[in-house]
Amino acid sequence: MEEQLQLICSSRGFRRSLRLQRFLRHVVERGASTPHDPLTEREIARAVFDRRADFDPQIDPIVRVEAGRLRLRLTEYFAGQGQHDNIIIEIGRGGYLPVVRRQRQPGGRMDRGDAAYRLYLKGRYFWNKRNAESLARATDYFRQAHAVDSALTIALAGIADCHLVLATFEFTDPGPPIANARAAAESALRYDAPLAEAHATLGCIQALYDHRWNDADARFQLAIEIDPSYPPAWQWRGMCCCARGRFDDGLAALHAGAERDPLSLMVNTQVACGLYMARRFAEADEACSLVLEMDPNFWPARYFRGLTSEQQGKFAQAVRDLQAAVDGSGGNCLPRAALAHVHAQAGGQRDARRILRQLERGTPPYVSSWALALVYAGMEEADRALGLLEDAISRSSLQAGLFLKTDPRLDGLRSFPRFKSFKESLSAAARH
Repeated sequence: MEEQLQLICSSRGFRRSLRLQRFLRHVVERGASTPHDPLTEREIARAVFDRRADFDPQIDPIVRVEAGRLRLRLTEYFAGQGQHDNIIIEIGRGGYLPVVRRQRQPGGRMDRGDAAYRLYLKGRYFWNKRNAESLARATDYFRQAHAVDSALTIALAGIADCHLVLATFEFTDPGPPIANARAAAESALRYDAPLAEAHATLGCIQALYDHRWNDADARFQLAIEIDPSYPPAWQWRGMCCCARGRFDDGLAALHAGAERDPLSLMVNTQVACGLYMARRFAEADEACSLVLEMDPNFWPARYFRGLTSEQQGKFAQAVRDLQAAVDGSGGNCLPRAALAHVHAQAGGQRDARRILRQLERGTPPYVSSWALALVYAGMEEADRALGLLEDAISRSSLQAGLFLKTDPRLDGLRSFPRFKSFKESLSAAARH
């Protein structure tokens, strides 16, 4: 075990962090010596972080924050530099005692379960990047994982999540990826009914695509009951509450997700998104900035900081962030449309129309009616914007499901009777 610890501690993600090395060594040594005794935050705080005997984890979250960082670094290590190591060390959410597994059996034969799980971890690593190229790589790793071990149902849930993100961020028309996401999640549940990941994904589909909000609430609650430590269940529940204007419930759920994975870029970005929807723009701006401290290239955080900057009148900052989001996403239509909206609102009609022409020519390859509607809303062409919103709703845009009720960029349209009818259209579109 000492040899494995040396390999990890000397790796790129650990060698400059004595704190993480100390944390890792303590939990591994403690798990080996007394594996059946629970390892508490208070014990770790005193042994690793030199906190006093009166340490209170409700006041000082250092153990939870550093545990999130340690889990992330271990995942990255075993997905990359340590992918061929004989021993895998994991620290599951909801506890601090490590799980130590052997990667290879005697004679060097690859253990099918371990190989599959390693492929699954690679899939999650790329899924978290949230761009089209990484989502394709993630889907491939999840499929490989399931091919190696058909009993690894979380790989099916991973496939479902990739398709869900493709639809949610409008990388493509939502119909096919939502059908694929639903099929993969339901397949996972046929083999493993108490699987939080699959229930959370289906809850998101029921809310934003089917508009069956009560069913979605029940599905999120079930996912959280199965695994209270699974952050996306809290994240997606929070976003769906905010979409309905239930901001207290929504932000509480979003913060609960962030507490369970303090270093998740997407979970923390969704906190910012909820604050944006609640029109708490300064707080949303700050939340995005905290994410960008961890990864300056994470395009969803650039996107939402651009939106919040626009609402605060910081147009130059908005343009910089949204252009970075366009570049980081591979040209996704949402940040492109947002960039055009900012230019229009700041008086740059020529730049707005230049981007609009690119979008209407199909650059990037998929451009949603929702995205085009936001450009026309920014240019104050209400009839065109309303027609495109109607089309987006008819196509079951998940962005419409999320933001129609709350996005401040649509405020100039809300007084129109046609806009007021959209809520009824969403209800009528519910699939039973």
